[in-house]
Amino acid sequence: MDISPATLGAISAAIAVPIFMGLMRNVDGLKHSPNSEKSLEELTQEYGRWEKAASFLLIVFAAAIGFTLWKGLSILSALQMSYVDKSIYLIPQPSVTWALPALFLAIFLSAVPLHYLYLSLLGRQRYAEYTEYGNQKSRVNSWKLLRYMGYVVIPICLVFTFLSLDSYARVTNSSLIINRFFSVGEAEYRFSEIKAIELTKSFKAPNGNVVRKPYYSIEFVDDTSYNFHKSLHDLSFEQQTEIINYISGIAGSEISVIDPYPR
Repeated sequence: MDISPATLGAISAAIAVPIFMGLMRNVDGLKHSPNSEKSLEELTQEYGRWEKAASFLLIVFAAAIGFTLWKGLSILSALQMSYVDKSIYLIPQPSVTWALPALFLAIFLSAVPLHYLYLSLLGRQRYAEYTEYGNQKSRVNSWKLLRYMGYVVIPICLVFTFLSLDSYARVTNSSLIINRFFSVGEAEYRFSEIKAIELTKSFKAPNGNVVRKPYYSIEFVDDTSYNFHKSLHDLSFEQQTEIINYISGIAGSEISVIDPYPR
């Protein structure tokens, strides 16, 4: 069953945030010192229902923000690919790639609309008490934690997004050109430099299970290779076959079959 990025963001927000908050309680710099004349029991009685509503709203906001970011990054990726030199085949990052930065940013950013919504509903004084209630209950200074999260989450997501936008493979009438994830710029491998083309029909996974999911790989004379299974470019076997047939037809290379675990 396929899970949309919006649903994935909502589920992750519901699961990851409580776990993360529990871990942060042990960080001295984030521990909260009570700052209210009301006890935690009094604050719970007054704001407990607001907290339950906030938990639901956080999931809604995370799903909405995550979906918007995912769609925006998908559109940006398509725009970026439109500027790539003309090719016979262009293999960009799959759409699901953008779910990862969208997910983490959505969890982080979902606090922003909730903040302004509750500030308007509760008023400044009651909202301060509501924040104090959350801080006392979690024993963490929530706004300090959010700020520190921003220092980590936003740069990582931006770097990941930049590298992903610049990662693709393309086939011309004479070469395979690869722009790898951890590189800036293209590397060109001419069809005349192909040493072998292999079709792997079965292999053993790290857990020991035999996997029968065929894929192609191309090895060049300088011992570099392009492996459709290990690359981040998610292509179906039919799409791989179409590309490989085109390349092997021009290169004149035979396709070797590797099937160490036949049925």
